[in-house]
Amino acid sequence: MELAFRTNQEAIYVLRPYVSSSNVDAIKKQKSKYKKIIRPLLIPDNGIINGNALKNNYFPLETHNNNVYDFFISHSHNDVEAAYLLAAWLQCHCGKTCFVDSIAWGSADELLKEIDDKYCYRKHSKTYDYKKRNFTTSHVHAILSMSLLDVIKNSKYCIFFRKQ
Repeated sequence: MELAFRTNQEAIYVLRPYVSSSNVDAIKKQKSKYKKIIRPLLIPDNGIINGNALKNNYFPLETHNNNVYDFFISHSHNDVEAAYLLAAWLQCHCGKTCFVDSIAWGSADELLKEIDDKYCYRKHSKTYDYKKRNFTTSHVHAILSMSLLDVIKNSKYCIFFRKQ
């Protein structure tokens, strides 16, 4: 990583007139692509989740041209629209590749829910197994943390949205 920047919604929303809604929609559609890739990794035939495969597919370090990302964009749930707008602007007007954290992994809670529904839910009591749930949570957070650090380290620039 060469540089890190902090920004907020107001600084990004000035870009709205320069980005079409179809460009922003194209950024948003990337999320469904990741979900299709991840589904077989969450529900494998052998019942064993491959952490490396999950990490490598959920957090791809390289773009389609085998280059690192130009920008890693991290944001809170409240800043999601501004993050997508910024990514669309950087791609369309600057030719830069962007990794938006929420596009790749959505919410850690969504991922955990899918895993826990498959592996931790007890149908007979309609509850979750506490020990299994702790195990999946710790592993998912470890994978997410390591993956995010790898993407940040391999991106040229990082942009972090800050609270207002």
